Amino acid sequence: MTILIKIKIKKLNIDSPNDIKQLSGYVTKLKSLSAAEDVGLVLAHEIEIAYNDSILIKIQLSQKKYCIYINKDKNISYLSKMPNGLYEWVEEKIK
Repeated sequence: MTILIKIKIKKLNIDSPNDIKQLSGYVTKLKSLSAAEDVGLVLAHEIEIAYNDSILIKIQLSQKKYCIYINKDKNISYLSKMPNGLYEWVEEKIK
């Protein structure tokens, strides 16, 4: 499995088994915000993680608390709290 991270026009391929395992753990923790938690943010999509053919995670570099989760197969898209460690993991990969 190879995961593609797109930063504006720069692309990084993540194919290390350890990196894939870490990212998979973060993806399983992405959950839609409840109506009470919804903050009505509009995020710029500066970083796009193509986890597989159907799952995308979109991150704004200046926003460490929230991200966008998209599952094309299930036709869902929602704002999610960023799992602990995901922002730092992405930041480390794009350096």
